[in-house]
Amino acid sequence: MQNYKRIGIFGGTFNPIDKAHISIVHSFIDEIKIDLCYIIPANISPFKTKDKDISVASNEHRINMLNLTFGNQSNCIIDSFEIDKGGISFSFETIQYIKFKHPDSDRFLLIGSDQAESFRKWKNWEWILRNVKLCIAMREGFSTKNEILENLKFEDKIPIILNSPLIKLSATEIRQKLKNNEPIKDFVSPDVDEYIRRNKLYNV
Repeated sequence: MQNYKRIGIFGGTFNPIDKAHISIVHSFIDEIKIDLCYIIPANISPFKTKDKDISVASNEHRINMLNLTFGNQSNCIIDSFEIDKGGISFSFETIQYIKFKHPDSDRFLLIGSDQAESFRKWKNWEWILRNVKLCIAMREGFSTKNEILENLKFEDKIPIILNSPLIKLSATEIRQKLKNNEPIKDFVSPDVDEYIRRNKLYNV
């Protein structure tokens, strides 16, 4: 395996993958000088175990949409570790997996400011901060940069706030637009829009 110096990790439900995700991945790679970014769809999020929305796409469809989006980018890799593992997806286990694959690399974990608000509730969050550098993409309506820096201050670890565009729309809102038969071309790539409609995802 090639010896990459700086490894990025970006997990999420990606239901669906949207333009905000794409934008922050590009900002993440460019600002942090990431050599290889792992994009890892969650199986079951610890914070979404009670989600009863039956309109969400299957694991196969989510992976297909990620491959449509990032498959041709040599510095991105779609990894199904959390789906293959099954059960609840805990970030510390994913980091252990990446650490085993790239023991000599520096690791950077990308999360949104919405996730940053609950980060101290994550399982083994102290271990996570000791084993990755945390990078934050700002989302509208959540903590400010100063609040995040204060909340996530731990030992000598200081998170990096990305200069990515502010995220203003969630995947939940995109799914609702589809249910309402509203266009989503401004929020997802043309390939993903076509894939959703061709496969009749999200009650389209």
